[in-house]
Amino acid sequence: MKKMVIAFALSVISTACFAQNNQDIQGRINNGIAYGKNGQYDQAISEFNAVIAIDPNNADAYSNRGLANQFKGDLNQALADFNKAIEINPDHADAYNNRGLLYGKYKGEFDKAISDLTRAIEINPNYIDAYLSRGMAYSYKNQIDNAISDYNKIIEINPNIADAYYNRSASYYEKGEYGRSWDDLHKAQGLGAQIDPSFITALKKASGREN
Repeated sequence: MKKMVIAFALSVISTACFAQNNQDIQGRINNGIAYGKNGQYDQAISEFNAVIAIDPNNADAYSNRGLANQFKGDLNQALADFNKAIEINPDHADAYNNRGLLYGKYKGEFDKAISDLTRAIEINPNYIDAYLSRGMAYSYKNQIDNAISDYNKIIEINPNIADAYYNRSASYYEKGEYGRSWDDLHKAQGLGAQIDPSFITALKKASGREN
């Protein structure tokens, strides 16, 4: 009986420690994300390092540390972090999205970007950021109809995403569909998008109208 009581006590202690570790991990991840949003990337990385020291298989910590490294300009370390997150969890939509952004925006490797962003969308069919980034990658490859399809999907999911209208406006401009381009531009402006004045000038010239 005494052995059973001791075993039970040890079990309770172990469970309490596990819960405390989980709280510490989530708290540090939240702190790291907050630091990252404030541009304090070294502090963010320090928090994610602490999580990884506690839990070396924490895919969220690697994915978020990858973002911090990416914004710091350490693309090789960022890529290694995203790769590790995906190795740990092959269904980590954020890691695929983040790696896709790195490939597209920072490396100009648009086929790899589209592949990763497509995987993120397969995991999470309502992943607005992945559709937005994939649409831009399609645009860079001059696959304008595919880009428009992605922006349409964003608007279907949430009709209040300004960048979806702005990017679709640019895509319609590339197709010479200036009326649609103006319509989307006005919608983007109404939702608070910051519009590049040079795009407005180009659209005015191409369409032969002022607005």
